[in-house]
Amino acid sequence: MFYFDILYVNLLCVFTLMINIYKLNSMPYPRGYFSIEIIMLVFYFLLSQLRIEFGKIGNRIESRKHILLMLFFTIFSVICNMYFMLAQTYIFKVEFFLQWIAVVFAAIELLLGILATIAFKNLNSE
Repeated sequence: MFYFDILYVNLLCVFTLMINIYKLNSMPYPRGYFSIEIIMLVFYFLLSQLRIEFGKIGNRIESRKHILLMLFFTIFSVICNMYFMLAQTYIFKVEFFLQWIAVVFAAIELLLGILATIAFKNLNSE
């Protein structure tokens, strides 16, 4: 799951950057809003990279601490997705759909992370 999510997040960020540059050139942006959206995109990219890396490490070494960090970063990553889906200056339907897919990835990883945390707790207590 992490393998496909890292590919998807990278493609999503590149696509979102390209679409934001298109919107900047073709639509009137209020002063300062474009820079906020780019900063939010960079923040989302970094959060997602951290989230996925903690998840991969936690899964490899069966570490509850790393999985819990992944779950923590997942919450903020989904908040960034919601910003791009609902609150940015101009929202295209394709952006909404692509961000929705990212939320689905995060939700599946959240569910699997919770299950892994429970399983790792049971493994460590035996």
